[in-house]
Amino acid sequence: MSNLDAQQVRIAIVGAGMTGLTAALTLAASGVQGVAVFEAAHALEEVGAGIAIGGNAVRVLQALGVNPARFGHTPPALEFRSWDNAKILSSTSIGPGYTHDMGAPYLTFHRSTLQQAFVQRARTLGVDLTADRRLVAVDPGSDERRARLEFAHGAPVEADIVIAADGIRSATRACIVPAARPRYSGEIAFRGVVPAERVPAYPSPENLSIWCGPRTHAVNYAVDDGQLVNLFAVFRPASLPPWTANSNRQRGERAEAVSNFAGRGWHQSIVDLIAAAEGDLHYWALTSIHRVATGRGTPDASSDDGAEAAVGLRFERFPGRTGLWLLVVISFVSVWVIVCGHARPPAPAQVGAKATARRSASAWLKRRAQGQRSGMRRVGRPERLTRRPGTAK
Repeated sequence: MSNLDAQQVRIAIVGAGMTGLTAALTLAASGVQGVAVFEAAHALEEVGAGIAIGGNAVRVLQALGVNPARFGHTPPALEFRSWDNAKILSSTSIGPGYTHDMGAPYLTFHRSTLQQAFVQRARTLGVDLTADRRLVAVDPGSDERRARLEFAHGAPVEADIVIAADGIRSATRACIVPAARPRYSGEIAFRGVVPAERVPAYPSPENLSIWCGPRTHAVNYAVDDGQLVNLFAVFRPASLPPWTANSNRQRGERAEAVSNFAGRGWHQSIVDLIAAAEGDLHYWALTSIHRVATGRGTPDASSDDGAEAAVGLRFERFPGRTGLWLLVVISFVSVWVIVCGHARPPAPAQVGAKATARRSASAWLKRRAQGQRSGMRRVGRPERLTRRPGTAK
């Protein structure tokens, strides 16, 4: 097919997940024209379950014209619980005090709710969104040629810039950097959502709760209007199941997940939560992408996140007039890792008092990491520490 038959765009984004849509919003809101997003699925489907984002990310989205505070849920507290007796090990307020300090709330959503808000805003800004465009080949171009994308259906696309945001099994990455392959962590996650009314005995469904157990953990929180509870239950099997050879997810069955956690002695609250799960029920094999030297660019930071991998490689500018940048971004997590890494500067009057408190907290955390008993426990916000009764001052 000749160049005249190809669709011409300035920036082509492969993948309409959180990363692809965030990139599209950022570019379009900055005044960049000719941004097009190509999604492999036939439609933007409800895949996954909950997403939690901090105040830094919320402020960025608000600047892009998306105000997630209108439809997100604000958990009052972040708490850690013991897997077998549900005892609270630590609790930190992330309610009004957090919102005041950060300038925006900590929010939780169902993934599809946030994705639809992104889609609506992107279309308002003139971004071209096309579904059913599964990528099959990439030609990164040269000094004289633009990058070219070939799809299973539809005309090819030629672009000055290609942003790959097509997931852990990225077709773009496979074409450009075949040696950068997903690596399994050995852990499997069972995901779903639960109507809060079906688990009345579950403790504090409004909070963001992390349950810690041997070779297992669970993360739960209310999403959207608080009527649903997100379920993310992780375990490490003796060996990876056969389906991980071809995919990073598999349709899950509640009964199997219930048996898995009940058999490990988990508290009945979590077992009941798993038994009541509904929606997009899947097992997810947790993976990461490691750095790979290609000879054509420089390795960038990578993150060993659980559910979704983070940044893989950044290709530096190719020589020549085109000045093509090929940025390989592998998942949604990478964007939030970057966004949340920039904290809001405190007001000048807050610096002195908070610096003292943070030094105390830092010293306590260091002692705890070294296995020393500190006689202190975390209460409320991180900077507020109180001593246990009877301990030396």
